[in-house]
Amino acid sequence: MLDMLRRFLALEVSIGRLIEVAVWAALPYLLVGAVVVGVRAEELQHQQTLHADRDQLMSFGVLVAGWPAVLFADVCME
Repeated sequence: MLDMLRRFLALEVSIGRLIEVAVWAALPYLLVGAVVVGVRAEELQHQQTLHADRDQLMSFGVLVAGWPAVLFADVCME
């Protein structure tokens, strides 16, 4: 078992490959976030009214990145 771990850790990986893996790993999380925010559009409207002077795209990005908090807050409010 330790030999397999040592062989795995001895593999050389390029930085580009690591970035590609990170993008592919983040893609499902961001897609689910976009769907959650799309379904719960009232949170987006509320965020945009709180930050009227800020960029609306930033508000959307914050909600997409924090979609678990949006769901948690929705459950707690009911």
